[in-house]
Amino acid sequence: MIQPVTETLLRELVADAHQAGIITLVVGAVIDSGDRVLLFEDPHLDFDDPHFWQIPSFGVYPGETLLDALDRGLTTCGVSLEVDEVTGYLGCFDDDPQGTELIRFFAFTATIEDSSSICRSSRSAHQWVGHCDTPAVTDQVRDLLAAYFSSPLLGTGRSAGSASPAQSSRRS
Repeated sequence: MIQPVTETLLRELVADAHQAGIITLVVGAVIDSGDRVLLFEDPHLDFDDPHFWQIPSFGVYPGETLLDALDRGLTTCGVSLEVDEVTGYLGCFDDDPQGTELIRFFAFTATIEDSSSICRSSRSAHQWVGHCDTPAVTDQVRDLLAAYFSSPLLGTGRSAGSASPAQSSRRS
């Protein structure tokens, strides 16, 4: 279920991760364009691994808020998308991709100003997928997408308590 994004929620998410001893935080977003969401080819997997797709995601730098990291990642990391609005919090999961350190991955939902700009600006392979598509994704991403596509807010582009990028600098 998609939850409203509040300052309290954002502070609690980070505090809970740190209390669990998790230092490395990653933030990602299910980017909505009508009834489709944006996926990128996952460049971090070994050549022996199967080909996977991932929602846009970025590491959170020390001192950076979750929403600031999301905004930075989407606007500067080869993606060049302007976040119109962070519309909700989808959930989180813990992962240890290299077997050395547990990371916490936070997933939000967001809308962007111009969904066609991704085709002109991205340096990574990407695709827009709908709820009936079956791209090769990890179990965690499959669960996030299932939660997103089953949400009653799908297609509204809004949720109670959504945050604009300008508010993100005040969020934890």
